Amino acid sequence: VAQLRIHQSIIERRVQAEASRQQKQAKKAHLKAIETFDVESGKQQKARKADLAKHELIKRLDSIDQSILVLATETDANNRTMALQDAHSEMMTLAASLATGVITRDALQDPEIRELATETCKDLTRLGLSEDRLCRDLKRIFKLRSK
Repeated sequence: VAQLRIHQSIIERRVQAEASRQQKQAKKAHLKAIETFDVESGKQQKARKADLAKHELIKRLDSIDQSILVLATETDANNRTMALQDAHSEMMTLAASLATGVITRDALQDPEIRELATETCKDLTRLGLSEDRLCRDLKRIFKLRSK
């Protein structure tokens, strides 16, 4: 009888040890799943922020381009002045978005964005505004080479 109790005690300890091992494995698997989820969530957040930054840049550069189009076609001095002021205002908004982190530095290096900024600078140069603050700010922010 005593030997049977010892044998049962050994079996119970083995069962408990196995249950404990399984619990530890389950906990490790759960922690690993949480870690993987956090990494994926971080990647998605970063991608979303990059998409939002790119959208903001395209919107601002398009607005600046619209103002430049008015400059190119408008003959009235007041309307030309207003268009240039609008373009400068958009540029200040773009710079503020960059300063606050709405626009990331990485987004400025996107090839599509750089092409848009380069074209905007070329349009300003064609209008004789290569030395205007707007063109200089575009070159500085997007690190464009002067041509």
